[in-house]
Amino acid sequence: MLDLRAIRAQPDAVIEGLARRGDPELLVTVREVIEADEKRRRIIGEVEALKAERNAASREIGAARGRGEDASAAIRTMQAVAARIKGMDAELAETEGWIGEALLGIPNLPDPRVPAGEEGEGPVVGQ
Repeated sequence: MLDLRAIRAQPDAVIEGLARRGDPELLVTVREVIEADEKRRRIIGEVEALKAERNAASREIGAARGRGEDASAAIRTMQAVAARIKGMDAELAETEGWIGEALLGIPNLPDPRVPAGEEGEGPVVGQ
């Protein structure tokens, strides 16, 4: 199994190395993992921004209540933000689960000395 960071750091090298295995499905899986990782990272950024907005609004709501002001509109807005965060967290968990499962099916890169092709196609050495 390849590490996601290795795929992210050198996607072309990973695709090139796995292409030598002769299994086109591996290449499709790697490309899908790359796309899912980009989606995952985008979701994380959005969720973190929404959480920062929620935290700032919570402080504002607390201050408004402390001054005796009505904060019901801000509370409703933050409830909508909280619902959006919850939905995005679920989407993030689903994406991360899919990535984890997909990574299990991606083998390590073959040694550069190994001839290209599917397993069993190369010459037998040492017999």
